[in-house]
Formats: sequence, structure tokens, C-alpha cells
Amino acid sequence: MAARPALSDVLRLGRAIKRGSAIDEPISLVSVIHEFASGDTPEDSPLTLRALMRREDYRDLSTPKLAVGDMEFDFELPRYDFSGGSAVATGASVRLSAFRSVKPVALVFGSYT
Repeated sequence: MAARPALSDVLRLGRAIKRGSAIDEPISLVSVIHEFASGDTPEDSPLTLRALMRREDYRDLSTPKLAVGDMEFDFELPRYDFSGGSAVATGASVRLSAFRSVKPVALVFGSYT
């Protein structure tokens, strides 16, 4: 059986859920605790929140691999225009290293759905 998640991991996840996102409404800390304790997830979900937090691969994904001052991993992504309400490929691309020494960049990968 996998190890239980560290309390700090549970609290960090709880704070993220409590804040909400562009997709999910913020919820109270009591609701976060209830969701974690009850394993309340959609019926079509393959994992409960508790099972997810126990998975070593998920905990590894949740662990930062870079420290402040470390060089980021460079990559290039296509640029999209969302001004019309949907994604339209512009044909241009953006490379992370183009922002080096220009301005801070925050990247968030994942899904709240």
C-alpha cells in the first residue's frame, strides 16, 4: 500500500481547492475536508481524492523539480488567438526562453475538471 500523503500536501491541495479556479467555484475549508474524508468524486471518476493523494506518481508530479534561480526547461508552443471566444491557431509560436531576463513567467499545467 502506498504511503499516506503528507499533511503539508493535503493542506496545499485544500488551499488550492478553497481558492477555486476559472472553472471551479471556491469552496469552504469544511467542504474541502468533507470531500477528502468522504472521497466524494463524480461517479465516472476512476479515482477518489483520497486515492489520488496516496498515489506516488501524483505526489511526484506535485513536487517542484526546480528551485528559485534554477534554469527552466525550454520549450515552444503554438500561439492561439482567443479574442473571438474560441481558440484559433495564429501560425506563430512562443518559446519560453524568449522571456528569459525579460519578465517573470508563471506556468500552470493541469486540469481542475
